[in-house]
Amino acid sequence: GAQIGFLFHSADVPGKKGAWHRWWSKSTLPSSGWHHIAVTYTFGKLKSIKGYIDGRETDGVWDMGGETDRAPVTDGDSLMLGSGSTLASSHSLNGWLDNVAIYRGPIDVSALKARYQFVPPPPPITKKQVPAGRVLVQLAEEGMPEANAWPSEHPKVAETYTEDVFGFLEVPQKYVETGVRGERHVPFMLRAAASVTFPKGKHRLLLRARGATNLYIDNKTILTTPFPPSDSDGHHLVADQKDYLDLGGDFRFAPPGNRESWCEFEGTGKPQFIVLETLVGSYAGKSARRPELGETVVAWSPQGSEAWKLITPGKREVPYNDAGWAAYEQERTAHYAEMNTKKRAELRALSAPYWTTRRKAAEAWLAKNPAGEGSIDTFIAAKIDSVKSQDAHKGSIDYFKDIQPILEAKCTECHRGAKAKGGLHLDSLADAMKGGKSDGAAVDPGKPDHSSIIARILSTDEDEIMPPKGKPLTKDEIALLTTWIKEGAHWPEIRADHLT
Repeated sequence: GAQIGFLFHSADVPGKKGAWHRWWSKSTLPSSGWHHIAVTYTFGKLKSIKGYIDGRETDGVWDMGGETDRAPVTDGDSLMLGSGSTLASSHSLNGWLDNVAIYRGPIDVSALKARYQFVPPPPPITKKQVPAGRVLVQLAEEGMPEANAWPSEHPKVAETYTEDVFGFLEVPQKYVETGVRGERHVPFMLRAAASVTFPKGKHRLLLRARGATNLYIDNKTILTTPFPPSDSDGHHLVADQKDYLDLGGDFRFAPPGNRESWCEFEGTGKPQFIVLETLVGSYAGKSARRPELGETVVAWSPQGSEAWKLITPGKREVPYNDAGWAAYEQERTAHYAEMNTKKRAELRALSAPYWTTRRKAAEAWLAKNPAGEGSIDTFIAAKIDSVKSQDAHKGSIDYFKDIQPILEAKCTECHRGAKAKGGLHLDSLADAMKGGKSDGAAVDPGKPDHSSIIARILSTDEDEIMPPKGKPLTKDEIALLTTWIKEGAHWPEIRADHLT
């Protein structure tokens, strides 16, 4: 997703020149589909700025220039929408703008929140797809936004299986092709559907979930739960318990972290098509939360009864009270453990021929070498010997003492691993010399004037300077980097003189 940015230049005041001030939203805008964004700000009031994404309010942080109570410059310069003052691609919207409006006075925030809310499309699932007497479960990751938002288009379903009832506490573990655990996208979607026949009458319906959830009956939205709050630290008043939902009898109170809603609905005595869609996992600012279902359930209480049970299209009945859920949870946990073990064994069997070949090759190598020469110590010692020659460099700069701390503090957080920004990796000298998608070589040994890393840290352009946020490099740090590159950018693989 993308953050909302707001940038202005403050006016001069006696004894102090104006400066650029930039604010970034903490929440992000989904990277696909149409969405509504808004920013409100009263110049002169420090804490007045707010952002809105599809009607949801988001806080933010000032980085460049910090917050200020000064008025903006008023002149004939251009007002830029969708980009920064220099039109740099890194701070520009790669998409479309429509229905742009600027208000010079206060706006009705409640009306803004109510009007601009994204409504996800109806679930793309039909009764014919669902086995009789079963709950069809679909898991989708591809096409999900990296934000607290519903996808603008239906995500691609990757896994399907069936359940007895609408009670979900975990999903099958995801594995890569070798049988090693993989990670699911945050968030991913769980969709569950079944045709259920309720007796005629007015019954009660309960929806509980940890993430944002929509419940449909015959293609009509019946109940919803919101996205998790940004505050999830658990430091709440004990007195909050007095507000817990209590629907009588042995009704099970909501466990921590779950949200709930309920209503009355009409049973028709005929099959009714129920679809549940829930987003598993969420974001607190830019930080992803673990994708956990918590206690995601759809339960009902028949007319004239105070008892609750999980909705089922079949014959299995699961009472939704403390004892009933505990027994169900124990049974499903064992079921998923067995399912995961079986899946892992299947994948490992597929890769077994490869590992058999590797082991035979290792055995053949060991058979040709004297005993002991195949130990791990031998391999490590050989590696140390191979890099010791790198320590022959003579110069005033020690990479591990002077340069590595600068790179780790200012650069490598964004420029290493599979998601290195701009395609620039700073994991090794070879990567730095290769450069990223633009700018050429980040480090050109012996030529600091041709090294883009120096150009970036010296830039006065807000859209070009590195690092883009936080404090820039000090004069001493810039001098160290410049001298290091000028002396040949000595960058050993490992610190061999510290190994024995």
